[in-house]
Amino acid sequence: MRKRKSPRKAVQPLETRTQILKAAVNLAFRIGVENLTLQKVAAEAKLSYFGVHYYFGGKDQGFTEEAARHVGNEAQKYISAYIDREAGDPKTNLLKSYIRGTLKWAHKEKEDASFWIYYYYLCSKPGSIQDLNQSVVEGAQIRVQRLLDECIGKRQIPRVRDTEALAALIHFQLVGAGVMLISLNKNWQATADLTLQAVDALIKAHSTRAQPE
Repeated sequence: MRKRKSPRKAVQPLETRTQILKAAVNLAFRIGVENLTLQKVAAEAKLSYFGVHYYFGGKDQGFTEEAARHVGNEAQKYISAYIDREAGDPKTNLLKSYIRGTLKWAHKEKEDASFWIYYYYLCSKPGSIQDLNQSVVEGAQIRVQRLLDECIGKRQIPRVRDTEALAALIHFQLVGAGVMLISLNKNWQATADLTLQAVDALIKAHSTRAQPE
């Protein structure tokens, strides 16, 4: 009797889509986002051009925007898992965990982190994609604001005059630290320490205890 061949495991559409997006991010790190094309990404992913076209259509720009969203989602998964690991201790300052987790992710996933910065470029572009990516940035600031409120509630930091404004400043301090970490190849822990010092100074300056000049 002939032996029946075991069926090959079919590659699921989501797996293929993720494979393509990862290839795009890795390639962008080497050649620059502006030089990405579907054809180059197909070669990087070891897929046919038509296979990539099937998932993303024929617009290179729309494809890079999709890759940016993918990276943002992956970053949030990593950072949330990092925070969850530290959240078991009630004394943990979760704002500090968020900052450390973000910078550890940027160090560990340098290609993704480089592409993550692309979000901020997209925020400056007119059109519907600008609104979408500004909403992503606003979502990150809201997360910082919630962490600030939690730290205030636990009396880990003093009360501040305007948590929304402070959250925006902390968020962009963190973005700047990420850029420095990626572009200058800095040690992530040393970068996190410097960032936390800067954040402590911002909190102190915005504290209700601070005396106006």
